[in-house]
Amino acid sequence: DEDGEPQVFNLGNNNPEELMRFIEVMEGTLKKTAKVEDAGENRAEVKQTYADISLAREVLGFEPTTSIEQGLHHFSQWYHSDVRKDSFSTVAMSKPISSGPI
Repeated sequence: DEDGEPQVFNLGNNNPEELMRFIEVMEGTLKKTAKVEDAGENRAEVKQTYADISLAREVLGFEPTTSIEQGLHHFSQWYHSDVRKDSFSTVAMSKPISSGPI
């Protein structure tokens, strides 16, 4: 920001998606059927969430352009790719950095 302080930007889609819609898109993307069991309403569960991208719009000119279908398709491709597997195995095999005794 203007004071030199770091800023955190929420990047996402600012339109809420219903859980069942998300599940339907995942089923189509993965070509599998989810086992859905209605456990009833949980009073502690958040009723609706969405990304507040107002700061990203203002500062970065960010506008979401990826649909839920596109995003889940790309995620599925990445998840099943060798690139992901290679990057995680590299991280897992890396020697931890130590700053000395704790």
